[in-house]
Amino acid sequence: MSGVAGKSIPRNNNLDLVRLVLASVVVIVHCRDLSLQPGLAWLTKWLDSGIAVKGFFAISGCLIIASYERSPSLRDYFEKRMRRILPAYWASLMLSLIVGSIFTALPLPNFLRSLQTAKYICANLLFANFLCPSLPGVFVDNPATSAMNGALWTIKVEIAFYLSVPIIVWCCRKFGTTSILGAIFAIGILFDILCGYIRHPVWTHELPGQLPYFIVGAAVYYYAEQFRRYSLLIVGVAAALYVCKLKIDWILFQAISVSVLVLAFALLTPKLKGITKYGDFSYGVYIYHFPIIQALIAVGLFRRAPYLAMAVAVCIVATLSTISWFSLERPVLRRSDKRHQIDGPKSSVITPPILT
Repeated sequence: MSGVAGKSIPRNNNLDLVRLVLASVVVIVHCRDLSLQPGLAWLTKWLDSGIAVKGFFAISGCLIIASYERSPSLRDYFEKRMRRILPAYWASLMLSLIVGSIFTALPLPNFLRSLQTAKYICANLLFANFLCPSLPGVFVDNPATSAMNGALWTIKVEIAFYLSVPIIVWCCRKFGTTSILGAIFAIGILFDILCGYIRHPVWTHELPGQLPYFIVGAAVYYYAEQFRRYSLLIVGVAAALYVCKLKIDWILFQAISVSVLVLAFALLTPKLKGITKYGDFSYGVYIYHFPIIQALIAVGLFRRAPYLAMAVAVCIVATLSTISWFSLERPVLRRSDKRHQIDGPKSSVITPPILT
């Protein structure tokens, strides 16, 4: 393999902090996008949830490749990935059903027996939220959408990344890291351009359209030493490209600049002490926030007091994500890590907790 296998990625990094910031941006922007309150319009002028999600994909490229490269077997790799994503995902599905049963306009027995409820459960268990985004009689009067958890569209993309990584790594080992990553990056860019040409921009939300961000993250993992050695030059170029992106909204400029800048802050800056020293709350923040915001819109709090509603949403989501981390996510990850230390190779190849 022509790249360096990421052994120099520092453990003392700001990955958890960056992911929490990105998730928080999504929450704040969704408060405006879902409520459509004019008083919150300024939020979308300064914050971009789309850019935040792309930053997530760049981090995923770095960490998922790292997880695979450091896993002793394919089974171990998939087990770690499922342990990280499934417990909170299932909890978010349960949260949606609880919120739906409270806010449905149907009698509760009818709601529970509804074919649409069953379809919603099945679609989400298959990571296909788009097949049935709403529950019967729930949030039908909300101004933007009746969807229960529109944030879940990214989960199927993450699952697709999980499945594609073994193939990507095998190709890198056989044909060279630079050529394979470059080819995949180009495919993603061309796909995005094609979607714009045929006027189907929504397709760019799927796997081919998100590949450039993921691949830049993978490249940062494989070339971690070079990324750190030439950090000033790389970050300077990325910053210049981001300025260009503000003037000319080209996917090439955005994919490189956003991915590099996010990863540079996460990996190259001194570790910042904060709430993330207690855990990685970002996944919970991201996966639980949508139905909470929808519920607060449905009771009219955003209409009467949008800033208070946003503060309440943030507090509820922070509470849920904290409970989720300490009672659900962390215990599952610790069981996985303990089993790995007992059954797998020694510490030189054990994935650090930040990468699980």
